[in-house]
This record gives sequence, structure tokens and C-alpha cells, in this order.
Amino acid sequence: MKEIFVSNLPESATDADLQALFSQYGEVTSARVVREEDRSLPKRVAYVEMPAKSAALAIEYLNGHEFRARELVVHSS
Repeated sequence: MKEIFVSNLPESATDADLQALFSQYGEVTSARVVREEDRSLPKRVAYVEMPAKSAALAIEYLNGHEFRARELVVHSS
């Protein structure tokens, strides 16, 4: 399994949203949205776990993908 880091998520993003988005590229074993503090400004990021081949596809196609008016940043964790 490969862990993927996703940032620049909109505040409204949920685990289920990420599960649906990433499952287009293969089986998602887990998807969790978390809030991280950076310079006192809250931001939402996520961690998605998928098999390595599916993860590579998801990273390739979803990095820079617009999701609810935000451009996602997607890369290996």
C-alpha cells in the first residue's frame, strides 16, 4: 500500500469525498481528512491509502485537479 498526501482541500471536503474521488483510479483502503495548523492558519489536508499502481495513477491525474474551486496538490507521502 502507498500513502498519498493531499493538500489545498476546501473546508467542506470529507473522508467520503476523497474516497469517491480517488476510487476512480483503484481501490482506496483509507481516506482521512485532517486539520493541520500552519502559522496559526487552519488548513485541511488528507491522507489516502491505495495500492502502489493505483496511487501512481491517482497522483498523476489528480495533482492540479480542480475540486470545489481549489486546485489539489497530490503527492506521495
